[in-house]
Amino acid sequence: MKVPTLLRPRRGFTLIELLVVITIIAVLAAAGFAVGTRALNRARGVSAQSTAVSLDQAVNLFFSEYGTFPTSEREVTTGSGSSRFLNALTGQDQEANPRGIRFLSAPEGTRDGEEGGRNGLVYAPGGDVRGLFDPWGNPYTVVLDTEFQERLTFTTPDGRSVTLNGRRAAVYSPGVQPGEDIRTSDLITSW
Repeated sequence: MKVPTLLRPRRGFTLIELLVVITIIAVLAAAGFAVGTRALNRARGVSAQSTAVSLDQAVNLFFSEYGTFPTSEREVTTGSGSSRFLNALTGQDQEANPRGIRFLSAPEGTRDGEEGGRNGLVYAPGGDVRGLFDPWGNPYTVVLDTEFQERLTFTTPDGRSVTLNGRRAAVYSPGVQPGEDIRTSDLITSW
């Protein structure tokens, strides 16, 4: 006996059911992507702050050892034009650091074109340090107390005026992709 079509059990899914499942999967994927991106940016921030603090400590250790800074400039960026400053801190510049002490130990970064880099020390083909960059590809800025007053006053990239007492050096980085607007919450600092 043949069962009428209306009484037969359905097989498969309707189009509406499939669309609902696909929509739920898309919403869950978007939420997971947002959480993953936030976690990745937090990890980048932690890495950048660790490097900023290491650079700050390296400058202070250099000062403690030699009674002077690796440069006479008040403000130094660790981009491609700062190789003498960084080579002094890594013990590769025998004129500035005659004992060859390695004050700065930072991870080796990746080269990004001829002038840039990311996430650490970038070396030139000859082995000298070419620059020190944060995870977003920005160089760090080092402010030095060249007047030896243990007081630093400067303006950060987000426009804030900062005064730090009892410090010889301070290090900061924008904490965003180059070209993006900088907010105070993005700024990576060593203080």
